[in-house]
Amino acid sequence: MTVRSKDSKNKKKTSNKNILTFLKKHYIIIIIITSIVIFISVAIYLIIPKIKINGNVYETISYKDTYKESGYKATMLFKDINKLVKVDNKVTNNKVGSYDVTYTLNYKFLTISKTRTVVVVDNDKPVVTTEVDEIKACPQEEKPEVTYTAYDEYDGDLTDKVYPEYYEDKLVLNVADSSNNQERKEIKVNRIDNESPNINLKEGTTVYVRYGTNYNEPGYTAIDNCDGDITDKVEVSGTVGNNVGTYKIT
Repeated sequence: MTVRSKDSKNKKKTSNKNILTFLKKHYIIIIIITSIVIFISVAIYLIIPKIKINGNVYETISYKDTYKESGYKATMLFKDINKLVKVDNKVTNNKVGSYDVTYTLNYKFLTISKTRTVVVVDNDKPVVTTEVDEIKACPQEEKPEVTYTAYDEYDGDLTDKVYPEYYEDKLVLNVADSSNNQERKEIKVNRIDNESPNINLKEGTTVYVRYGTNYNEPGYTAIDNCDGDITDKVEVSGTVGNNVGTYKIT
């Protein structure tokens, strides 16, 4: 619990009375001083030159577009002084980046400057092109091949930036340009093996053996489009006799 003395309360009342008394006695002077301050502030505001930027102070345009200056308005005491403004335009239309357009007004000892920021962007996705929209692949083929190209209007050739993703039933080609515009192209993968293997006989399908000598197998290879070399899977049947005649080795 706080206990305040009567003497403290009396002092506070006396202080408040003194302030009110002072304000009543100097009321006119206070009004005059306040009016003078307001007048001076308004006068300074009107006298100092001003620049107002037309349009947005932050603009975004495509690199394919040409930057069009929205203009500005410079005034002093409601008088047009645009001719005193110097514009420094650093915008490069065909290059992605952030650029400043600076408006500077030099008037006697005053320098007033305003800035507009122009951001040149690339919002166009790259284009991925393939010769086919469906590829045939062997069932066990992990990475089926396809010929493709990637091109971006701003970056040019992006073929070496393509990242392929392999799935059981599709191949996905991903690419992104320097502005991170991403493109994704899917190609259907048809996994099928309907081609027979091929047996290659060394020395051909007919071999001549001199009577009285033994037949020596010249050899063979077996190649499959999906399984590769399957020579060890070949089964050989048939024999060659010692008598003159024609024999079959299958």
